[in-house]
This record gives sequence, C-alpha cells and structure tokens, in this order.
Amino acid sequence: MTALLRMRNYQATGMKPGVLGYVDGTHIAIKTPREEEHLYFNRKHYHSINAQIVCDSDLKISNILSRYPGSTHDSFVWVNSGVRERLMDIWAMGDSGYPHEPWLETPILNAEEGTLETRYTRYHIKARSAVERCIGLIKGRFRCLLLRRKLEYEPRKA
Repeated sequence: MTALLRMRNYQATGMKPGVLGYVDGTHIAIKTPREEEHLYFNRKHYHSINAQIVCDSDLKISNILSRYPGSTHDSFVWVNSGVRERLMDIWAMGDSGYPHEPWLETPILNAEEGTLETRYTRYHIKARSAVERCIGLIKGRFRCLLLRRKLEYEPRKA
C-alpha cells in the first residue's frame, strides 16, 4: 500500500518519488480560555489550537494532531509528533515553517531564478498544495473550525 501511495503522489505532482504525504498546521479558533490564556494566543492575534494535518495527493488524511496551543510553532508540533518518528524511513513534505530533515522536504527560500533550486521549489509548492486544499475542504465542511465561528469550548474539549 505504501509503495502505491508513493507512486500516486509522484504521478500527481512530478515531485520527488517516495513522498508519502504532505504536512501543514492550521489554527482552530477557540474562545478565550480561563487558564493559561497566553499559551493559546497565536501569532495571528486570536486564541487557537494548532492542528497538524498529514494527507496524500488524493487529500486522504493519514494523521491529525491537535493537542498543542495556538502559540506553539509548527516545527515544535512536528518534532513532537508520532508521525515524524514513523516517517523517518519515508519522506514527507512541509512548508518553510518546518525543519529540513532527511525525511522531510521543505522549500528552498530565496532560490536564484532559473536554477534547479527554483524548479524544485515550484514543484514543492505544487505538491504541498494538496494539504492546503485538504485543510480548506475540512474547514468548508465543518464551518465551526473557521475563525469567524470559533469553537465555544475550553481547549481540552475543543
């Protein structure tokens, strides 16, 4: 199954063969918590839970981690996730908020135009757009996850 998934991801994007999935974080807005409020206040200036999602090019979700407060950086969530441990032998793709690791491909920022690095980054952006589409579809289907409709629960229940 894993080999088939890797091949489908490659065929869908033309990106490096062997990629198992795409990872990104999204903020789920919550009401202001009574305890440790400052931990849930994110860089976008609202209270949230930082949810990490891993999906494939068919937008099938293989992992969700939603236990960290909004102030937590995506790279911290990644480093402390069980999925990272499982992907050490395989490859995944994340945006520039994630650390570049042998099993996690990230874009090359400020690559000089016309270079292989620029070409790689374009393919990377195209491939990783799957997880961004997936997050958009989830928030469209479950509208309570949108910023305007924040969850009216304490963090633990949210």
